[in-house]
Amino acid sequence: MKTSGQAGSNVDVIDDSILPPSAPKGITGWVGITERGKVGEPQLVGSWLEYQTYFGGEIPESDFPFLARRCLDAGGKLKIVRVAHFTNIGDKTTIVGTKATLVKNQAVAVVAVASSGTVTVTGAGTAGETVAITITTPQGNTLIASAVVPVAPTTTTTAAAIKDAINAGTSVHGYSATNALGVVTISANANKGVTPNGYTIVFATSGTATGTVTAFAGGVTGLSINVFTGEAESVGAWANNKLWMTAVPAANGVANQYDLTVGIDGYDIEATAKNIPTTPSAGDITILNNKLRLAKFTTITTLKDFSKTFFTSGAENKTLITDIDHIGNAVSGLGINAFDKDKEITKIAAPAKAVPMIDNALVEYAKLRKDILALLRTPLGLDGKGIIDYREGTGNYAHQPIDAWQGLMYTGGLKVTHPDTGVEMEITELADVCAAYSKKASYVNEWFAVGGQKRGRISNALGVIYDLGNPARKVTADSVSIHGVNAVIDHETFGTVIWDNVTLQKADTLLKFANVAELVVYLIRGIKPKTELELFDPNDVETWKTVYRSVKYFMEPLKAQRAIWDYRYEGDQDIDDISQAVVNSTNVDAGGYQFNLFIQPKVGMKFVQINVVVKNSGSELTLVG
Repeated sequence: MKTSGQAGSNVDVIDDSILPPSAPKGITGWVGITERGKVGEPQLVGSWLEYQTYFGGEIPESDFPFLARRCLDAGGKLKIVRVAHFTNIGDKTTIVGTKATLVKNQAVAVVAVASSGTVTVTGAGTAGETVAITITTPQGNTLIASAVVPVAPTTTTTAAAIKDAINAGTSVHGYSATNALGVVTISANANKGVTPNGYTIVFATSGTATGTVTAFAGGVTGLSINVFTGEAESVGAWANNKLWMTAVPAANGVANQYDLTVGIDGYDIEATAKNIPTTPSAGDITILNNKLRLAKFTTITTLKDFSKTFFTSGAENKTLITDIDHIGNAVSGLGINAFDKDKEITKIAAPAKAVPMIDNALVEYAKLRKDILALLRTPLGLDGKGIIDYREGTGNYAHQPIDAWQGLMYTGGLKVTHPDTGVEMEITELADVCAAYSKKASYVNEWFAVGGQKRGRISNALGVIYDLGNPARKVTADSVSIHGVNAVIDHETFGTVIWDNVTLQKADTLLKFANVAELVVYLIRGIKPKTELELFDPNDVETWKTVYRSVKYFMEPLKAQRAIWDYRYEGDQDIDDISQAVVNSTNVDAGGYQFNLFIQPKVGMKFVQINVVVKNSGSELTLVG
């Protein structure tokens, strides 16, 4: 506030408004095996077409891609992490597999020139004596000629004898020779380029012949440069003879610029980087790699146009991928832990896996984070006893059962028809369950239960593999529900539908209801950032009141939106002096503040009692209750 100088008014705007969490709703994090894609990097996808852009298509090694297609086609929103096999899951560099590569060699205008030296015969010698010519190299001495001096010799005829002797052994030692007026020119193989430069020549004779020599010189290497050295974005054979690249003169007509395109055969996927200069800078290469996401290029010396060229030599054995690879590691940020910094997901799942170790890892991860729930499933084809055994670690299973409201398990399985082949398949229900959660969060509210006619309908299904909606299995269905497993059933009226609302918590509290668990996660995600806005302000009553107002503005709408019956905030928000504090009577000087938030959640209605009252004719029908 201004307190000196000329009189006047000053206006400040104080933003004390609170909006609901603004992150996209209904996103589930999935981990699984895909055809391609960057390993350990979450990627948001909202359609099957978008999935194919980043992760490819269906694969024989896993149902994961088909389940993603099923979920996305049903309206789900996924953030997907590709898993691969690592010899050490704590070290990203130990991935098992290789990336396909492209090395484009193009010759430049430099022709190879042979290195050569000379022998000048200065004394013809006497007939019958021998002249030996030896090449001295870093690797040792090589005798290339042993010539006999001819009858009535001259310097020219002796030189010719030396030349003939050298050429007679060319196929052995690789050197060749010519003669002109007593001067023998000895040449190395032109393909050796500059390598022989500096080799020396030794002239030796058994008689009187004499000669002078010059060392080898003048060799030039015929250059061939790597215009491109690049690799596919991820390991695997997916790119072999499918991922390609072209370079053509830039469409803008500017000289010495090119348009580069990368694409994948079999997919309608192409990306083009325009106007790349003939000699790209490091910055140009970075821009290129950002645009041509499917591949990364490391060496570009001199760019020229070239036709469609394929990547080759990629490899990956997906059958080596283990449960540990799915679970991942916090240090390397692989598997489940790839979501450590992701704030958008509200659920997490490994839908292609029904493995107790992975189930436990998913729930423990959800418990550690506090702001997500883990969606689990039972193996396909289990009957009622098998479902309960899997959940409890009994019978054919021997694992510690999960006891946590952060875990939601589903069973039943679906019979479906493949949309392309028409082949009937049996798949997990979890893809459709995830889609139902996405749609519910987007169009209703997180605290409404997923299930029943309104929010649990599953379309495009031929039926359920093991139907707990069958009247003959009523007792079994009750037992499965009591053990905390949600079923997908064939309802006589609604068709295939999700038909329960339970968590894996064993204690009989409201947190056994899945919609209450979702509400708690919503509160954590919403309230935590509101309170953190006030961190590092003075830890006094004024700041406590500000925290209270933030929480109050967040909580009040929840009553009108049918999330809670009521709530109560206890955090010394109504006191005037620190001496009156009750909840915060200690730890204030250590910077601590705490409040208790009591809530009365509204659970999803699960049971309806119908009383049919028979009255005598003529009796008065009055409203009871």
